[in-house]
Amino acid sequence: RNHCRFLVFLYCQMLAFWVCSSTVASSSFDLPTLLKEPSVDAVLVLCGKAYLFPLTFIATMMCVVHTVFAVMNMTTFECGKGPRHVDYLKGTRETDFPFSKGLDQNLRIFCCQRDAACIWLTGEAQWKPILWQTPGKIIRDSEDW
Repeated sequence: RNHCRFLVFLYCQMLAFWVCSSTVASSSFDLPTLLKEPSVDAVLVLCGKAYLFPLTFIATMMCVVHTVFAVMNMTTFECGKGPRHVDYLKGTRETDFPFSKGLDQNLRIFCCQRDAACIWLTGEAQWKPILWQTPGKIIRDSEDW
């Protein structure tokens, strides 16, 4: 129900981590400085780098992965389990995107139709779970793509 807001949250987190990491990275304190002249400032900056750089990487990867999911009209459940374990994906391959309707339609579904905030703003009916139908026949060797 909050797919779009979660993606916006991820982008804000990623941006905040990149700003903090670039601020900490611009410091002149590094390991050789700490070994030459030990100080509390240098220790704090190095601890900040050790804490922020992995978090920045993780936030960036989460943002990239969830952006791909939004563009492909896919969920983490479908991606994680795959066609072997999800009944409605039987007969598809890992690289098939059976629910994809093109970039613009996928983003419209992701940001407007599946997000409860947009439904609340437009005054439409309450959110209802979607019973996805098994995709039709997938033609993998089509020249019309």
